[in-house]
Amino acid sequence: SKNEQRRFKQGEQRQQERRAIVQTSYLHNTPTAEESHVLHDLFLRIKNSEIEGVPMQESIRQSTLLMHPQSRNV
Repeated sequence: SKNEQRRFKQGEQRQQERRAIVQTSYLHNTPTAEESHVLHDLFLRIKNSEIEGVPMQESIRQSTLLMHPQSRNV
Protein backbone atom coordinates (compact mmCIF):
# COMPACT_ATOMS: atom_id res chain seq x y z
CA SER A 1 0.00 0.00 0.00
CA LYS A 2 1.01 3.65 -0.33
CA ASN A 3 1.21 4.02 3.43
CA GLU A 4 3.68 1.13 3.69
CA GLN A 5 5.80 2.55 0.87
CA ARG A 6 5.83 5.96 2.56
CA ARG A 7 6.86 4.41 5.89
CA PHE A 8 9.57 2.35 4.18
CA LYS A 9 11.01 5.49 2.53
CA GLN A 10 10.93 7.30 5.88
CA GLY A 11 12.82 4.40 7.45
CA GLU A 12 15.47 4.48 4.73
CA GLN A 13 15.86 8.23 5.11
CA ARG A 14 16.21 7.94 8.89
CA GLN A 15 18.82 5.20 8.47
CA GLN A 16 20.84 7.45 6.13
CA GLU A 17 20.59 10.29 8.66
CA ARG A 18 21.86 8.02 11.46
CA ARG A 19 24.79 6.90 9.31
CA ALA A 20 25.67 10.52 8.53
CA ILE A 21 25.58 11.38 12.23
CA VAL A 22 27.89 8.47 13.05
CA GLN A 23 30.35 9.52 10.33
CA THR A 24 30.56 13.09 11.66
CA SER A 25 30.75 12.08 15.34
CA TYR A 26 33.68 13.49 17.33
CA LEU A 27 34.16 10.01 18.75
CA HIS A 28 35.40 8.91 15.31
CA ASN A 29 36.71 12.08 13.66
CA THR A 30 38.79 15.06 14.71
CA PRO A 31 37.23 18.52 14.50
CA THR A 32 37.51 20.29 11.16
CA ALA A 33 39.80 23.31 10.76
CA GLU A 34 36.80 25.63 11.05
CA GLU A 35 35.56 23.89 14.23
CA SER A 36 39.06 24.05 15.75
CA HIS A 37 39.20 27.77 14.96
CA VAL A 38 35.82 28.34 16.66
CA LEU A 39 36.98 26.47 19.78
CA HIS A 40 40.28 28.36 19.89
CA ASP A 41 38.48 31.69 19.48
CA LEU A 42 36.10 30.78 22.31
CA PHE A 43 39.06 29.81 24.52
CA LEU A 44 40.80 33.15 23.86
CA ARG A 45 37.62 35.15 24.51
CA ILE A 46 37.17 33.43 27.88
CA LYS A 47 40.86 33.87 28.73
CA ASN A 48 40.73 37.60 27.91
CA SER A 49 37.53 38.00 29.99
CA GLU A 50 35.49 39.04 26.96
CA ILE A 51 32.93 36.42 27.93
CA GLU A 52 32.42 34.65 31.23
CA GLY A 53 33.52 31.06 31.66
CA VAL A 54 33.40 28.59 34.53
CA PRO A 55 36.56 26.62 35.41
CA MET A 56 36.09 22.85 35.52
CA GLN A 57 37.05 22.67 39.22
CA GLU A 58 34.19 25.05 40.04
CA SER A 59 31.59 22.98 38.23
CA ILE A 60 29.68 20.05 39.69
CA ARG A 61 27.69 17.21 38.23
CA GLN A 62 24.11 17.39 39.38
CA SER A 63 22.79 14.24 37.76
CA THR A 64 23.78 11.47 35.42
CA LEU A 65 21.55 10.02 32.72
CA LEU A 66 22.52 6.73 31.14
CA MET A 67 21.45 6.67 27.52
CA HIS A 68 21.39 3.80 25.09
CA PRO A 69 22.19 4.95 21.56
CA GLN A 70 19.56 4.12 18.99
CA SER A 71 22.12 4.14 16.21
CA ARG A 72 23.43 0.68 17.16
CA ASN A 73 21.22 -0.93 14.51
CA VAL A 74 22.92 0.94 11.69
